Amino acid sequence: MSFQAVKKPYLWLAAAVVIRIALFLYQTTLPDTVGMDMMGRYGCDTPAYFNPVEHLLEEGSYAPDFRMPGYGWLYYVLRLFLSVPDTYDVLVFFQVLLSGVAVYYLALTSFYITESKRVFKIVFIFSLLTFYNAVYDAYLLTESFCTSAGILAFYFLVKGLKHKNTLNFLFSGLFFCWMVFLKPVYLGLFLIIFIFLIILNFRKSTRSLSTGVSGLFLLVIPFIVADTVWAVRNYKVHSRVHLLTNPFFAPPETYAYQKPMTKFLQSWGGTHSVWLPHGHNLWFEGNREEERLVRFPSHLLEGSINKDSLFVLREYVSAVRDTTLTPDENRYYDTLAAQTLDRFTDYIKTEQPVRYYVGVPLAYLNMFYTVPGTYLLFNRPFYELHIVQKIFLLLIACLHYLVMLGGTLFAFYMVFTRWESYALYIIPALMVVFTFFIFPVILRLPDARFMVPAFPFMIVSCALMFRLKNFV
Repeated sequence: MSFQAVKKPYLWLAAAVVIRIALFLYQTTLPDTVGMDMMGRYGCDTPAYFNPVEHLLEEGSYAPDFRMPGYGWLYYVLRLFLSVPDTYDVLVFFQVLLSGVAVYYLALTSFYITESKRVFKIVFIFSLLTFYNAVYDAYLLTESFCTSAGILAFYFLVKGLKHKNTLNFLFSGLFFCWMVFLKPVYLGLFLIIFIFLIILNFRKSTRSLSTGVSGLFLLVIPFIVADTVWAVRNYKVHSRVHLLTNPFFAPPETYAYQKPMTKFLQSWGGTHSVWLPHGHNLWFEGNREEERLVRFPSHLLEGSINKDSLFVLREYVSAVRDTTLTPDENRYYDTLAAQTLDRFTDYIKTEQPVRYYVGVPLAYLNMFYTVPGTYLLFNRPFYELHIVQKIFLLLIACLHYLVMLGGTLFAFYMVFTRWESYALYIIPALMVVFTFFIFPVILRLPDARFMVPAFPFMIVSCALMFRLKNFV
């Protein structure tokens, strides 16, 4: 395969898009718990992205406005011409299509980094054989577009560094901007990459890959312009400067106890979920079906918190939503539950500091990295699957864990030991290392879908490891 064959996208794009469409069509055959008549699938956060746009269309204002409009703007454009169900279908189709296109550009990014046709093929094939991020193309959530936007942002960045074409930095900046407006947490990654590029400009050993002042300017200007418009709008509405979400990185709560509940669960390693079973929050909120399924670790009950106090807290939280009580009584128990949760969190911090600061992040890392990349493929327990499905599932799971383990270890190795001599190798590694720390360790959010945008870069890191060790 020649260099020109790699650069000619027709067959590669067609193959990737067809396989992504085939996976999506398969997903449409799976049971849909929501029961909505549409091609795509609803997620827990779907209404939060689209309800503000519907309010904008009907009332003339974007509200509630906690979510940045990185997903909603495309929904808005489509809604000007289509009904809600048709908009959902077209939006999901765009996600699947762009996901297939992104597979080719992810492989092309690895080719620009290594100039190896074998690496290109490895990344391309592995991207199509692993489904961790691809299954989210069918969901009306930000994961799909965020993953594709990240791939294209890194592609144009690497291409700009490699070929000294400053216009590529502008395209990279546009996709980074979209990525941040889809998931504001990636502003941190954008800043890290920006600092890394500044270092490249000043070090003699890496100056051949420098962006120059014009490249840096073109990289950041899309976000500066877009976020300035968003911040000015927020100031007019809230009389406060909010550069990202409203408020910053925390959704507005319906009840006073909800945020303290999250902090309490995160203090000892509990799970907080509104869409998956066995979440500890569901037990506290009175879900009797969870009573025999939810387990509390023994260390939680080693200090001032005991089983009786947990049941009392449960009664407080259940009373908040009890419609037989008066609104004043609901508010009373809401305040009481919030105060109790804050006190329990302080107990954990004071009585078990090592577990709070070290043990819990490690436990969340374990949760973050041990979720199989196949859990949305069949929507049935493993024991109910046909033997062929079981074998297929096991093979994909093994490949998934090999990619995660190899990609993460190599990313750390490159970032902390070889960044001067292999500067281009560092760029995809930054995404992997950032994801490793920001979600399970810093934000204490071990939800599997937060790994999705980083998974393609784990594939790239694995391929780069093979290249560096002369295996390919």
